[in-house]
Amino acid sequence: MYKKIIISVISIALCFLWGSTAKAVSDDHPLIANYYLDELQSSPSFTTKMAKYDLLILTPAQMKAHPSVVAQIRAKNREIIILAYIPIQSYNTAYWGQDPIFRYLTVQENWWLRSSAGSPIYIWPSLKGINMSEDWSRYLVGFINTYMIEKIDMDGVFFDMVSHNISWANNGDIDLDENGQRDSALTIDNEWLKRTTFFLKYAQEQLDTRYIVMNGSSHDALQPYVNGRMFETFPTPWEGNGTWPTIMNNLVKNQKQNDQPYITILNTNTHNTGNQYNYQQMRFGLGSALLENAYSSFDHGDQDHGQTWWYDEYDIDLGAPIDDSSSKSGVKEYVYDIWTRPFENGLVVLNSTNQKQHVELDGEYELIHGTQDPLANSGDIVSEIFLNYYDSRILLKTFDTLKDIIFPNGSFVRFFRPDGSRVRNGFFIFDEKERGGDRIAYIDLNGDGKRDYFVATKNSFRAYKHDGRPMMKRKYPFPYYEGEVTFHVADVNKDRHMEVYATPGAGDTLPIRIYTYDGIQKHRDWYPFGEGYTGGYSLAVAKNKSFVKNNRLVIAGGVGYAPKVHVYTYRPYTLEHTWLPYEASYTGGINVAAGDVDGDGWDEIIVGAGKGKKPEISVFSIDGTRISGPFVAYESFLKEGIDVRAVDVDFDGKDDIIGLSSGI
Repeated sequence: MYKKIIISVISIALCFLWGSTAKAVSDDHPLIANYYLDELQSSPSFTTKMAKYDLLILTPAQMKAHPSVVAQIRAKNREIIILAYIPIQSYNTAYWGQDPIFRYLTVQENWWLRSSAGSPIYIWPSLKGINMSEDWSRYLVGFINTYMIEKIDMDGVFFDMVSHNISWANNGDIDLDENGQRDSALTIDNEWLKRTTFFLKYAQEQLDTRYIVMNGSSHDALQPYVNGRMFETFPTPWEGNGTWPTIMNNLVKNQKQNDQPYITILNTNTHNTGNQYNYQQMRFGLGSALLENAYSSFDHGDQDHGQTWWYDEYDIDLGAPIDDSSSKSGVKEYVYDIWTRPFENGLVVLNSTNQKQHVELDGEYELIHGTQDPLANSGDIVSEIFLNYYDSRILLKTFDTLKDIIFPNGSFVRFFRPDGSRVRNGFFIFDEKERGGDRIAYIDLNGDGKRDYFVATKNSFRAYKHDGRPMMKRKYPFPYYEGEVTFHVADVNKDRHMEVYATPGAGDTLPIRIYTYDGIQKHRDWYPFGEGYTGGYSLAVAKNKSFVKNNRLVIAGGVGYAPKVHVYTYRPYTLEHTWLPYEASYTGGINVAAGDVDGDGWDEIIVGAGKGKKPEISVFSIDGTRISGPFVAYESFLKEGIDVRAVDVDFDGKDDIIGLSSGI
């Protein structure tokens, strides 16, 4: 941790500095960690996988050998926390002689942990024990600063094999004071605690890094000098009596003493069986972590930490917790019981008992719609669940409206992944404040972070601030036009203020008109297909994460014309791409939307068929390369096509495809 400064003025100044540069532990849950001690790979697929985690534990050797891989991971996830794995009480005789970092570590003869016979003690195969003397502690901390922190892109250290006692090693035959006599268990354990405490305190004072996390002990004397600890093989069988209540209560106790920000990691695993499909075991660890703001990891076991397994639950964003965990029986300390905790976007329910339990919920929730364990994650709307022993569930809050998109009032909405599978249950969406058919959006128009209210009625639109005050009076883009105007709201120039695009329906030669969020027309009338065009338009804005490029305008041809998709740059309007999602002879019009369905920061183009075709949907890259589809949203004898939108409805960081129709 940063060196402690006594002078108060300097301390205050540093607090401002740290506050502006240090990563904060996310308020979005679940928090997922990967305890990864295997080789880093340079492939884009690997770096993409690793960047999905919130926290990584990596070996210093791999971080030094592959700095470009670490850089790629950080580029894909700027908030990720990376800790360097460092055992503190042993030397790896099998690997460290050739290790690019630890080969420079020199252990003096009087630092080895020895028996009464003077023989070195191995505390694990190939792990030669070190006696944790103060000289060793000073040397190791200096070594970490010189060979790791100054040369490796890391946010903190992960100290492995931290124990508050040592009498368990070598059947207790240990000579810490080097007098040739076996020390008593009480003597060596008391001395070991003093030495370990000195090491962590010294590391906190001297290491120029943000986080110190340890693996191994919940002893009170050690907690003030670390940000938290890992509970390996959760619930950690070698801690106390190894039960779930004991580990959870130790977690709570530790966090009250740990340095902030807290980093607690629950490493659930397969107990070295390699069964990555033990979804119940994974869920139990994940649910336990969610009860107390801990990171969750799931891997092979303590013999192999080198997996990149990913689960349906990891993709869900529950948001921030809105209350503490609570038990069915009402007790405060952790006991075997049913436990729940509410979040902004849902609820976690956990059964820590050894029997299957019937759980009545406080309302209707929606099970996530998973593909790995569809019996557990069926997508059903439930007010009660039967939960297996040592299991948990993530449930989403049900919803009856949509945010951040325009929807026709009274439509039936369906939610899909790019492969056509269902994301959440569909429903009729209706806002009683407006008439059926009006177009409505709850969306931040002026960039203040609060959703305003936009409504369009046939050929006019108006908007209100989040508190109900008028933002713009009713506007008629085409005052004498009696047809229905289509509206789209988006920020094309990335100024955090929405523009309103008004487009006429088929049968008229009117232009596209653009307005500011407060109703002022901007720019000249735009005729993208010429002033004689009469087909109407479908319009979307494709967002991108580039810092230099504006978003792109996507415009589809309408009725009576070939179904071309046109992609334009913004100001000047320059045609960048054009392509046909259907055969050129089809003239029923198409509907377009844009959304980041793969989570890479660049929107894809979603195309819904128009009249004369089934309600089928396809996904394309911005240059027209087909990514998925077509898939049929629902079966219908009528060939009315389908309107499309995109927004994230299951909180996984990827936009979902929305299909809108006038009936089921």
